[in-house]
Amino acid sequence: MSRKSNTEGPFPGETGYRTRQGRTGLDPIETKQEIGRIEGHFIRKLFTGQLRTRNPIYLLVMFTLGLCFLLIPVVSFATRQAENRAEVFVFSLLCIWPMAAAFLYNVFASAQLRRQSFDNSMDAESLHDRNHEHAHEKKHKHKH
Repeated sequence: MSRKSNTEGPFPGETGYRTRQGRTGLDPIETKQEIGRIEGHFIRKLFTGQLRTRNPIYLLVMFTLGLCFLLIPVVSFATRQAENRAEVFVFSLLCIWPMAAAFLYNVFASAQLRRQSFDNSMDAESLHDRNHEHAHEKKHKHKH
């Protein structure tokens, strides 16, 4: 089923499909489709390294999750008996540590983006101040 034009409206799972003309938006199947699409989008962004946020609370939660996913298997590995260590290590290496790496990578990339935007805003502000001072100096220079 291919989309021929934008006038057909959204497809199931897309934002706006559940609440389209003549619908209440309370259909549980359509709600689950929309939630699934959003979760898939989040997971795709997380593992491709494109999940960005400037919200410090989200950054803190992502950082905490990354550390937990990284440290819990290490602690579990260190405290387990000898026969379970290999299983814990393999499970951690294949399943849990990639999630930790994804969360931590996205936190540091978002923090760098946040720092760059802060630096750019400071540069723009200082440029604005310099231009304002320069215009002020010209104005007073011509009066004398």
